[in-house]
Amino acid sequence: LKNLDCGLYLIDDYMDDIFLLDQIDKIINKIFKEAIILSTFENILKSIYSCAKGHVQKIEKIVITDIDDKFSFMIENYNFFRNNVKKDCEFSLKKELFDELDKKIGNIKICYNSELENKEILFLETLFKKLSNILGVALKKELTLIKLKEKGKKLYEKSITDPLTKLHNRGFLMDFLKTKL
Repeated sequence: LKNLDCGLYLIDDYMDDIFLLDQIDKIINKIFKEAIILSTFENILKSIYSCAKGHVQKIEKIVITDIDDKFSFMIENYNFFRNNVKKDCEFSLKKELFDELDKKIGNIKICYNSELENKEILFLETLFKKLSNILGVALKKELTLIKLKEKGKKLYEKSITDPLTKLHNRGFLMDFLKTKL
């Protein structure tokens, strides 16, 4: 009977943690479903922001940067911003993001407008620890898409420019006429 009583006390002590983990699992399942449906980095980040803000109202913004700090993405008040984002904030939590091969790919910073309770900090740390690989893979995909778009633009510029004179060529003229006629 004594062992049973001790066990019940232990369960009482860890009920908050069990509830916390259950809430995080529900959020992760929701994010997985939405990530499959939405599949853009912006929408994944908005979904994560929405879920996290639903449990911790003090969250102000979430900033994600690549490993070199060349690219940054921010969600603030449900608005998405790309590059040139303000990364400083008074209170913040920082986590590393990893890709599918567990290679560090970037960082996430969760900014909040006032001190968090220990329960809220534990919730956010656990949530983003579980999401670090998912966000890392999504970040890697987004960075790859950005680089592909840049290379596409360069390739297009090469196709409409004469390499010797650096003037527009016949290809440019044909594209220009198609849009004007």
